[in-house]
Amino acid sequence: MKINLFGKTLEELKIIVQENGLPKFTANQIASWLYQKNITRIEQMTNLSKKN
Repeated sequence: MKINLFGKTLEELKIIVQENGLPKFTANQIASWLYQKNITRIEQMTNLSKKN
């Protein structure tokens, strides 16, 4: 299931990444891409680790 991350608070992003088995700091990376760099496609977020 795809989740729209844009509009989520940092705390909401932390919950989402933890529920998906990713480190909590990933939420900060996603927030930076969304709200500072205006990147909205996860494929363009080049510093995110891929979940195996």
